[in-house]
Amino acid sequence: MYGFEPLGGILWIIFLVIIVGVIIRLIRGSGYHGMYHRGWREEKDEAVDILKERYAKGEINKEEFEQKKSDLMK
Repeated sequence: MYGFEPLGGILWIIFLVIIVGVIIRLIRGSGYHGMYHRGWREEKDEAVDILKERYAKGEINKEEFEQKKSDLMK
């Protein structure tokens, strides 16, 4: 019976690694990336702000603005 103990220890370590991986994946998927990391919503807002600036400067027309904005919102 003691011959299987090392195998059980290895399986226990693999199990713990899987659990930790799942927890990390859940945290990353929840949108929380820490205090100093910008979330995807902030990045999307910044992209729309840049798009608005380009439209205001006349670099793109209204059709381009609307198309690019709808692309960003997907």
